[in-house]
Amino acid sequence: MKGQLNQIVSINDLNNGAIDEIVRDTLPKILKNIGDENTKWQVDRGLDIKIRFKLTDETRETMITTVEVSPKLAGPKPHESTAHLSFDGRETVAYAVRPPQQEELDMDNVVPLSKEA
Repeated sequence: MKGQLNQIVSINDLNNGAIDEIVRDTLPKILKNIGDENTKWQVDRGLDIKIRFKLTDETRETMITTVEVSPKLAGPKPHESTAHLSFDGRETVAYAVRPPQQEELDMDNVVPLSKEA
């Protein structure tokens, strides 16, 4: 066998440090999902790491290691809205109901809040 052999003594030695690299790439996605207000806060997030060791033959002299990392994220919150339906005799058409628009503020009537001591 060519190349330098290094003893595998920790998870970081497997697959040339791929696990650490994958976790570093995946952790920001988990943190972004935690901060996303469109997801339920109650849902646990996680990171599943699966490592497989497969012998290549019956001599038990070599093995293949496979690393799979799967983030568990919260899905989006359900969202409901209302639509009005119209049927013209041939087809049904849906119309979105838009919330009323807030009138523009009259800045002349805005009074600053004072801080009480």
